[in-house]
Amino acid sequence: MAEICNTVVNYDNQIYNSVNIMKIKSILFSLVAGILFSACMQPVGKITVYTIGDTTMAHKDTADRIPERGWAQVLQPFFDADSVIIDNRAVNGSSSKSFFDDGHWKTIVKQLKPGDYVFIQFGHNDEKSEDPKRYTDPKGSFRDFLTVYVNETRAKGATPVLMTPIARRKYSLGSRLPDDTLSEYTNVVRELAVQLNVPMIDMAERTGRHLLSIGPQEATRLYIRLEPGQSPKYPDGLQSDTHLTELGAFRYAQMTVGGVRQLNLPLAQHLKRSIYDLPWGRVALNQPDDWYGTDEAVAVAENVLLYQRNTGGFPKNIPMHHKLTESDKQVLLAAKDKTTDSTMDNDATYMETVFLAKVYNKTRNVKYRDAFMKALDYILAAQYPNGGYPQYYPLQRGYYTHITFNDNCMANMLTILKGIAERDELFAFVDDPVLIKRCADGFDRGIDCILKTQYRQNGKLTGWCAQHDENTLKPAPARSYELSSLSGSEGADLVLFLMEIENPKPEIKQAIAAAVEWFEKVKITGIKVENQTDANGQRDRVVVEDPSAPAIWARFYQLEDNRPFFSGRDGIKKYAMSEIEHERRNGYGWYTYNPQAVLDKYKEYVKKW
Repeated sequence: MAEICNTVVNYDNQIYNSVNIMKIKSILFSLVAGILFSACMQPVGKITVYTIGDTTMAHKDTADRIPERGWAQVLQPFFDADSVIIDNRAVNGSSSKSFFDDGHWKTIVKQLKPGDYVFIQFGHNDEKSEDPKRYTDPKGSFRDFLTVYVNETRAKGATPVLMTPIARRKYSLGSRLPDDTLSEYTNVVRELAVQLNVPMIDMAERTGRHLLSIGPQEATRLYIRLEPGQSPKYPDGLQSDTHLTELGAFRYAQMTVGGVRQLNLPLAQHLKRSIYDLPWGRVALNQPDDWYGTDEAVAVAENVLLYQRNTGGFPKNIPMHHKLTESDKQVLLAAKDKTTDSTMDNDATYMETVFLAKVYNKTRNVKYRDAFMKALDYILAAQYPNGGYPQYYPLQRGYYTHITFNDNCMANMLTILKGIAERDELFAFVDDPVLIKRCADGFDRGIDCILKTQYRQNGKLTGWCAQHDENTLKPAPARSYELSSLSGSEGADLVLFLMEIENPKPEIKQAIAAAVEWFEKVKITGIKVENQTDANGQRDRVVVEDPSAPAIWARFYQLEDNRPFFSGRDGIKKYAMSEIEHERRNGYGWYTYNPQAVLDKYKEYVKKW
């Protein structure tokens, strides 16, 4: 066996005569070599993670003060340095072809040992058809080179991890949805991962979803923007939608780490545990109580102060616990007077307000109390006289003015008002009787608004729409695919909120009972939603029959007859999820299990009240 192992170890000296010969040998060799190495070699010493790819990953010189970074350049701090070394071999401007032809891969193969990893991400330069040195055909040479990297990594007893290329900051005019500029290459990576049974981190999807959530303006902070004269290297400035800032590199490295965890790779055992691994909501709301008095929490609180607008509110979809560069801080200070992005959507303003209260209670630093009070003033000012809350305040044009129930927008604001009115310990420092009464009045008006917006279908109370007109209180549409409807998701969240009210008045109990009856009526049995991968490696969300599946509810039901429906960006109502376009089918939650929590809790609720 030792003789055979030595033969395998020395094989790498013979495999570079030509690409064609190498491809044939690689495919045959991997079938035998992987088995031999697993039998005769064991990981020794530290694990090395080699990262191979292009500019988006590659190391950038920090001496010239250009704020550009590759995401693999900032990956090491996420791992235990005593057991894992990140060896970033990505090359600026490289493609899967040029990386191999220029000899970079040969050097790595000679150093690979069992237990190592190779993260493989190409595509951005492979599409350059005008450059024969770098261009690859997606389903031809691109696939071939990736196959070589995978097979030769396995032949050395190491683990390959394929990665789709990160998304560019490219948005169609008037759209928040980033364009998929590398779809042909991305789909080949996904397909190859299935065919070769290779772990894959879908960075195209992860980064694309993030860009969608933050929108084009916030995304500029992730990609290089240099003004003329700012850098000697780029005297005319640089506006790139591909090259990353330090903040962009950090976020995308964090997404890579999330992929490692999701794949449950053995490498995940060597990841450091830090707040950067957590979503902002968990950091803001669910850390151990004593943590909010630590230096780490205070550092985060300083970020939160920077993000707070002079309106008192906060922008959404931002991990405020992530580190900020000095440049980032200057950008945030310059944005203080911005009035178009203060919102209560997606838990914004709620998370930050509660976080500030937690930190103040532990530190007694008055600047955190003052910031909380500023946010509270915002919450009180944003409420309509009828008790409802818009999605944005100051008000923005369009559906943003509707009374908003989705994403717990209204319930979150009322939760803060309720806590202050009922003298919750978290908000005990709010001790002005006049202010406490304002909060109590605001909470009561909010509950009255919820009761008045509950939809009557043929005279019978049912559920709620995700948003209601701020004047008529009738169900209202939002985005093109969010038509007026009864909601299986937002309605459930509202009922759970109402159930938290102690000593509820008869109108509240009646509203809850009616909603429970409606949820029972419209539940769907015998189906479930699955994520599947087709023969081309493209993932798709489909509805399949399953008699044993738990009850599920549609996101939207028709107002007149409770029929579930779906809609794409064309705004045309469909009656099967499969009938809408792939992007919306996979980019939105069309079914929910939320009402089950209502049905379960109601059994105890009726016993109590």
